[in-house]
Amino acid sequence: MNTVVLKDIPFQIEIDRLLKTLSIKPNSAFAREVAQLAETATAIGKPKVMYKKAHIDSRGEGFIIVDGVSLKSAIVQVNTQETDTVFPFVATCGRELENWSNSIDSASRFYAGAIMEAALDAAEEAFARHIEETYNPAPTSEMNPGSIPDWRVKEQKNLFAILGDSVKEIDVSLSESYMMSPADSTSGIRYYAATKFVSCQLCQKARCPAREAPYNAALLSRYYQ
Repeated sequence: MNTVVLKDIPFQIEIDRLLKTLSIKPNSAFAREVAQLAETATAIGKPKVMYKKAHIDSRGEGFIIVDGVSLKSAIVQVNTQETDTVFPFVATCGRELENWSNSIDSASRFYAGAIMEAALDAAEEAFARHIEETYNPAPTSEMNPGSIPDWRVKEQKNLFAILGDSVKEIDVSLSESYMMSPADSTSGIRYYAATKFVSCQLCQKARCPAREAPYNAALLSRYYQ
């Protein structure tokens, strides 16, 4: 299947939620600045997603082969045992917001960073809805290189290889050190899963504002070791 681009993604910022994330009191001068930045960002922001419906050709101990490309991870291999279909993807806040952030004064860039994270969240949420509504009502889960113990960030190069040069359509690039630009971008796979999986379940980082689920040591030892 050819790659698909999602561009017309709604992007609205909940100011109260953003202020809480930034630990800023409402009605303060800082809150007014954030509101102004958010208004500008939503006017120019264009979060995007590039993905492909791909086939798992084969599996081995600690890896799967997707469209001829190896993805090395025992967790990925175990979690995708019930399906032959995966959706490799790249999602981004968009080059427009990164350029905007680089153009404002350095004191405001901290706030801009939180806004770009919100744009990336909007892209990922839109992608998850699109997959479940377009292909199957069954729920899906997501895994990302670098966010689970044995799927290293350098594996991003293999996801990019599956998607091919078409990733350029959303203006995302991968450096020699496997970092994406714009920085507020992510890559991974979505897959059909009867049991919901969240990478946070396998992460021991104690303090993380983005945590979606508690660390589960029993899950790690029971299924993946």
